[in-house]
Amino acid sequence: MLGQKVDVKIDRPMGSYHPEHKDMYYPINYGYIDGLLAPDGEEQDVYVLGVQEPLTEFTGNVIAVVRRDDDVEMKWVAAPEGVTFTREEIMEQIMFTEQYYKSHLLMLTDFITPEEYMEMRDVVGWSQFPIEQAKEGLKNSAYICCIREDDKPVALGRVIWDHGYVVYIADIIVRPEYQGKGLGREVMEHVMETIRSWLKPDYKLMVSLMSAKGKEEFYSKFGFETRPNDSVGCGMHQWL
Repeated sequence: MLGQKVDVKIDRPMGSYHPEHKDMYYPINYGYIDGLLAPDGEEQDVYVLGVQEPLTEFTGNVIAVVRRDDDVEMKWVAAPEGVTFTREEIMEQIMFTEQYYKSHLLMLTDFITPEEYMEMRDVVGWSQFPIEQAKEGLKNSAYICCIREDDKPVALGRVIWDHGYVVYIADIIVRPEYQGKGLGREVMEHVMETIRSWLKPDYKLMVSLMSAKGKEEFYSKFGFETRPNDSVGCGMHQWL
């Protein structure tokens, strides 16, 4: 969903009032995606930012997702392509409704600190190493995709590329309490989209990864083949 291009039908334009709650004023455009159902069974609602006039329809990109502790409903936040907002700027503009809920904001970013990275490894039981190694590894990554909730990293993808034909997906990490919510799929979709963007005419890329035990089926949905098979043997590695 994050980064996705969407067409929004505006049913509560800027300057209007809620059809049932007459005291709720809409300082921004608000609408829905026709035919796309949200977790509550209704069509997906969308806050539209970055347009300072009433609209009837809108096309843009999803820049954030609002998750509520006390409500199954999730709201998307969209803006014109290329327009960005900080978490604080988004929350300020949608607070006219979110003030009534305990809300959290999921956003797609391209950074994670070495300390956050090592903490993410720790919570999923991965091996630890010095912060200095993490710092160098992150600095030399070709691509980082980090989904943050309220500025806390909750899902991460990291890619290494030799700028020739070898690409290695080094990390796909989702915090245990956020697993099963589609964030791993979301990260992988952004990772694979980015890798495909590196292809030039007649180029080939060999994309590899190491699946955690039991996660092979997840990666097979993105075109990866398990090893060994009829043409290749087992993958191998060692820690020094």
